[in-house]
Amino acid sequence: MGPGAAVRGEGRGGTGAPGVGEGHGDGPGGSRFYARVPILGSGVPVPGGFGGYLGGGLSVFGGGLDFWGGLSVPGVPLIPRPSPQRWLWAGVRRRLHGTGATPAPPPPLIPIVVEQTGRGERAYDIYSRLLRERIVCVMGPIDDSLASLVIAQLLFLQSESNKKPIHMYINSPGGSVTSGLAIYDTMQYVLSPVCTWCVGQAASMGSLLLAAGRPGLRHALPNARIMVHQPSGGARGQATDIAIQAEEILQLKRQINGLYAKHTGQPLPVIEAAMERDRYLSPLEARDFGLLDQVLVHPPARGQDEPRLLPREPPPSPPSPPGPPQSPPGAS
Repeated sequence: MGPGAAVRGEGRGGTGAPGVGEGHGDGPGGSRFYARVPILGSGVPVPGGFGGYLGGGLSVFGGGLDFWGGLSVPGVPLIPRPSPQRWLWAGVRRRLHGTGATPAPPPPLIPIVVEQTGRGERAYDIYSRLLRERIVCVMGPIDDSLASLVIAQLLFLQSESNKKPIHMYINSPGGSVTSGLAIYDTMQYVLSPVCTWCVGQAASMGSLLLAAGRPGLRHALPNARIMVHQPSGGARGQATDIAIQAEEILQLKRQINGLYAKHTGQPLPVIEAAMERDRYLSPLEARDFGLLDQVLVHPPARGQDEPRLLPREPPPSPPSPPGPPQSPPGAS
């Protein structure tokens, strides 16, 4: 566009689907043009003349550029403004374009909670807001990264108050034994009572963390699943190194069996038999086994101290003994 040209227009992008940017351009001498430019996945109205300024000559991947529109700038081209939320994803699409590779999906969005304070608005991500309520989430496979976050949160809450309970919500398929034991040791180290809640599943090391909560404060929801089994691993190298690794995993097995026996109250032979293979338990079975204490239906209502619990099924009544044989009528 020449000096004195004006650009006006707007772009629209669909959520998760290609959108279309429309623009009108006015050039010197009364010339006019119109263009449509594809925009991928912008999801929000985009100000600017995608079509008018670009004239259909540029393909923008990922909806990562915004433009100021409706301006008259003599001799100065309009300046693109990058959208930081989509710039990285746009770069991934550019690198993979034409290679036949399928781009990895973007990470899930974390909700933001906005609170009104005396100093104005304050925004938290949802996990930080839950941390203010002394809620810690153990979600996903247990590895060193997750263990570091959970341990840091436990220590922080311990420093704030060593009497208020900490609520740990678990939905995990298990993971690294050493990372799980690091979380376990921190749970036992802090003075604050740790209440555990199983939502979804608590398998492998996740079931040990569930059982490691304060006695009487270990909970599960009705449709959760709990699974226990012995530790697994692999080794390679020289025969001596493999023997060392085998002895180490056997030692871990004995150590974990002892922890389960401590927290469930079951005899060690019962724990060893249950841990020999994958054993899946319903919340009621896990309660009877000693892995948890209560199966919740609903949390405590306002003004109530106790939550609604899933009642224990009454044991079947024994059959009544047969009575004495009766003589037929008319018999003497």
